[in-house]
Amino acid sequence: MISLNRTMTYILCLGSNEQKKESLQLARERLQSIFPDIHFADEEETEPVGFIRSEKFLNQVGVFTSDLPMSEIKSTLKEMEREAGRKPEDKENGIVLLDIDLLADESMIYKPVDWDRDYVRRGIAQLAIQRRCD
Repeated sequence: MISLNRTMTYILCLGSNEQKKESLQLARERLQSIFPDIHFADEEETEPVGFIRSEKFLNQVGVFTSDLPMSEIKSTLKEMEREAGRKPEDKENGIVLLDIDLLADESMIYKPVDWDRDYVRRGIAQLAIQRRCD
Protein backbone atom coordinates (compact mmCIF):
# COMPACT_ATOMS: atom_id res chain seq x y z
CA MET A 1 0.00 0.00 0.00
CA ILE A 2 1.32 3.45 -0.89
CA SER A 3 1.35 6.12 1.82
CA LEU A 4 -0.42 9.32 0.80
CA ASN A 5 1.37 11.27 3.53
CA ARG A 6 4.77 12.65 2.72
CA THR A 7 7.57 12.57 5.23
CA MET A 8 7.82 15.88 7.08
CA THR A 9 10.33 17.28 9.53
CA TYR A 10 8.84 18.48 12.83
CA ILE A 11 10.18 20.51 15.74
CA LEU A 12 8.78 20.03 19.22
CA CYS A 13 9.53 21.27 22.70
CA LEU A 14 9.33 19.35 25.96
CA GLY A 15 8.74 21.12 29.25
CA SER A 16 8.23 20.28 32.91
CA ASN A 17 8.27 22.07 36.26
CA GLU A 18 7.55 19.01 38.42
CA GLN A 19 9.63 15.80 38.49
CA LYS A 20 11.49 17.50 35.66
CA LYS A 21 14.35 15.12 34.89
CA GLU A 22 12.14 12.04 35.15
CA SER A 23 9.36 13.54 33.02
CA LEU A 24 11.70 14.60 30.22
CA GLN A 25 13.49 11.23 30.30
CA LEU A 26 10.16 9.40 29.98
CA ALA A 27 9.16 11.64 27.07
CA ARG A 28 12.48 11.15 25.27
CA GLU A 29 12.25 7.36 25.60
CA ARG A 30 8.67 7.26 24.31
CA LEU A 31 9.41 9.67 21.48
CA GLN A 32 12.45 7.64 20.41
CA SER A 33 10.34 4.48 20.30
CA ILE A 34 7.88 6.13 17.89
CA PHE A 35 10.23 8.46 15.97
CA PRO A 36 13.58 6.63 15.88
CA ASP A 37 15.39 9.47 14.10
CA ILE A 38 14.53 12.09 16.74
CA HIS A 39 17.38 14.26 17.99
CA PHE A 40 17.32 16.46 21.07
CA ALA A 41 19.09 19.67 21.97
CA ASP A 42 20.48 20.04 25.48
CA GLU A 43 18.04 20.48 28.34
CA GLU A 44 17.72 24.07 29.50
CA GLU A 45 16.34 25.42 32.75
CA THR A 46 14.05 28.41 32.20
CA GLU A 47 12.01 30.86 34.23
CA PRO A 48 8.24 30.29 34.28
CA VAL A 49 6.21 32.60 32.05
CA GLY A 50 2.62 33.28 33.10
CA PHE A 51 2.51 30.70 35.91
CA ILE A 52 1.49 31.17 39.54
CA ARG A 53 4.32 28.93 40.76
CA SER A 54 7.90 30.12 40.73
CA GLU A 55 9.49 26.70 40.07
CA LYS A 56 11.74 26.83 37.05
CA PHE A 57 11.01 24.70 34.01
CA LEU A 58 13.26 22.21 32.33
CA ASN A 59 12.83 22.48 28.57
CA GLN A 60 14.25 20.63 25.59
CA VAL A 61 13.81 21.03 21.85
CA GLY A 62 13.65 18.04 19.53
CA VAL A 63 13.47 17.42 15.78
CA PHE A 64 12.14 14.34 14.01
CA THR A 65 10.64 13.17 10.74
CA SER A 66 7.41 11.29 10.24
CA ASP A 67 4.91 10.37 7.57
CA LEU A 68 2.13 9.94 10.11
CA PRO A 69 -0.88 12.25 9.74
CA MET A 70 -0.65 15.42 11.85
CA SER A 71 -3.74 14.38 13.84
CA GLU A 72 -2.04 11.12 14.83
CA ILE A 73 1.16 12.88 15.88
CA LYS A 74 -0.78 15.35 18.03
CA SER A 75 -2.86 12.64 19.69
CA THR A 76 0.30 10.61 20.37
CA LEU A 77 1.92 13.60 22.09
CA LYS A 78 -1.19 14.25 24.21
CA GLU A 79 -1.27 10.57 25.22
CA MET A 80 2.37 10.82 26.33
CA GLU A 81 1.48 13.80 28.52
CA ARG A 82 -1.32 11.79 30.15
CA GLU A 83 0.99 8.78 30.63
CA ALA A 84 3.39 11.07 32.50
CA GLY A 85 0.56 11.97 34.88
CA ARG A 86 -0.60 15.28 33.45
CA LYS A 87 -4.14 16.22 34.46
CA PRO A 88 -6.23 19.10 33.05
CA GLU A 89 -6.63 20.69 36.49
CA ASP A 90 -2.85 20.79 37.13
CA LYS A 91 -2.23 23.73 34.81
CA GLU A 92 -4.47 26.08 36.81
CA ASN A 93 -2.35 25.19 39.87
CA GLY A 94 0.86 25.90 37.96
CA ILE A 95 1.91 22.24 37.80
CA VAL A 96 3.24 20.89 34.51
CA LEU A 97 4.44 17.31 34.81
CA LEU A 98 4.98 17.13 31.06
CA ASP A 99 4.13 19.44 28.21
CA ILE A 100 4.95 18.44 24.65
CA ASP A 101 4.28 21.17 22.11
CA LEU A 102 4.56 20.62 18.39
CA LEU A 103 6.10 23.94 17.38
CA ALA A 104 6.55 23.69 13.62
CA ASP A 105 6.98 21.59 10.55
CA GLU A 106 9.05 22.45 7.52
CA SER A 107 6.28 24.64 6.08
CA MET A 108 4.49 26.17 9.08
CA ILE A 109 5.05 27.49 12.60
CA TYR A 110 2.20 26.33 14.86
CA LYS A 111 3.18 28.18 18.04
CA PRO A 112 4.77 31.55 17.09
CA VAL A 113 5.01 32.78 20.70
CA ASP A 114 6.90 29.66 21.77
CA TRP A 115 8.97 29.67 18.57
CA ASP A 116 10.37 33.09 19.52
CA ARG A 117 11.50 32.07 23.02
CA ASP A 118 15.27 32.27 23.49
CA TYR A 119 15.67 28.67 24.67
CA VAL A 120 13.75 27.39 21.64
CA ARG A 121 15.96 29.41 19.30
CA ARG A 122 19.10 28.07 21.00
CA GLY A 123 17.79 24.51 20.79
CA ILE A 124 16.95 24.85 17.10
CA ALA A 125 20.39 26.28 16.37
CA GLN A 126 22.06 23.44 18.28
CA LEU A 127 20.03 20.83 16.41
CA ALA A 128 20.85 22.45 13.05
CA ILE A 129 24.54 22.17 13.84
CA GLN A 130 24.17 18.55 15.00
CA ARG A 131 22.32 17.59 11.80
CA ARG A 132 25.01 19.12 9.62
CA CYS A 133 27.63 17.08 11.50
CA ASP A 134 25.71 13.77 11.24
